[in-house]
Amino acid sequence: MMQTNTNTPTDTLEVKQWKTRRKGDISIWDPRIIRAAIPESFKKLDPRVQVKNPVMFVVEVGTPVPN
Repeated sequence: MMQTNTNTPTDTLEVKQWKTRRKGDISIWDPRIIRAAIPESFKKLDPRVQVKNPVMFVVEVGTPVPN
């Protein structure tokens, strides 16, 4: 007859606190971030910038072309 060892430790799952990258109370909707992001977003629509990213350049050039 085979005997089982009853002294083995049971498997336990360690639970850790979730850590975020958020630093302080800064929100994505912070006016300082928005004021900086809006002009940058329009600069990225410039074809001279878009030509460096071929996929987005084709999308930008092809957008006004009707089907």
